[in-house]
Amino acid sequence: MEDEERNGELTAVVRTLAQEHLTAYSEDSANALRGTSIHVQAAAAKKAGFETTVAQGMMSADYISEMMTSVLGKEWFENSKLSLAFLRPVLCGETLTANSRLSEAVEEGAVVRRRYEVWCENDRGEAVAVGTATALVRPE
Repeated sequence: MEDEERNGELTAVVRTLAQEHLTAYSEDSANALRGTSIHVQAAAAKKAGFETTVAQGMMSADYISEMMTSVLGKEWFENSKLSLAFLRPVLCGETLTANSRLSEAVEEGAVVRRRYEVWCENDRGEAVAVGTATALVRPE
C-alpha cells in the first residue's frame, strides 16, 4: 500500500505486543507444549532466524475483527467475512495498527452489503496483513 492509500476511515485499533500476549495466545499449542514454539520460546524463535518471538498472524486478524465489531456491532458476527493475506512476521514488542476504510456499499433487498479494505501495519508503517471485510447490515 502506498502511504496516501493508508488513510483509514474507521477508528484504528492499536496494540503493542508484549510477550504475555503472545504466550496467552499460543501457550496451549502443541509446539509450545514441546518447547519448540517461535511464538512462546525465544530460543526457538532465534533458532528459526528471528531476533525474538513472533506473533501469530491471527493476532492481526483479531485486531481487525475488534475494529469491525466496534463499527458494526452484532452484525459483524451475524453475516460477515474476513479475507486476509499475511505479508510479513510481527515480532514481540512491535506495535500493530489495524485500520480500514469503506470501499463499497450495495443495497441487496432489505440489507446493505458493505465491503471494507482492511489492513494491519507495524510501527514502521509496513503492511503485515491486508485484505477485505464484508458484512450484510441493516440500512441506516
